[in-house]
Amino acid sequence: MMQAGLPVLQCLDILAKQLDSKQLQEQLESVQREIEGGSTLSSAFQKHAKLFNEVQINLISAGEKSGNLVEVIGQVAFDMEKSHALQSKLRSAMIYPAIIFFAIAIVMIILVVFMVPTVKSLYADFNALDKIPDITKFLISVSEFFQNPLGLGAIIFVLIIAFFLFRSFQSTEQAVSY
Repeated sequence: MMQAGLPVLQCLDILAKQLDSKQLQEQLESVQREIEGGSTLSSAFQKHAKLFNEVQINLISAGEKSGNLVEVIGQVAFDMEKSHALQSKLRSAMIYPAIIFFAIAIVMIILVVFMVPTVKSLYADFNALDKIPDITKFLISVSEFFQNPLGLGAIIFVLIIAFFLFRSFQSTEQAVSY
């Protein structure tokens, strides 16, 4: 729109009206008010750090000072599109390993809960529980832990805590920058 000669304020107004996201629309309207109040485009965007990162804001500032704002905004938009496409590819690439990991976890749980007790009873039938290898003793201990309601409750508790910690990390600014 700016390449067509429309002023920045009019471009922001048109863009804000076309957005579906109410939050993003409010942020653009706030940027618009700041520009109407005399702020530069880069300083208005800087007050809304979720719209652009620091590098992009500095590029916009340089474009304002050099008179190449249209070209710089075009380059920033191109870079944002490439970044979004890369993030989408990474997410889709992580789906297959997640499915494999989930399948392996299910198989391991089945082995630990159902197969290991069978092996233990087999050794018990031969009165050979004291002669089993250490790794098998460890697997029997893990199996007993999973079969114990307190052990299962502890596992579920740890998973819930991990889920909430992950969600809280996702909402921090560090996660947004990744």
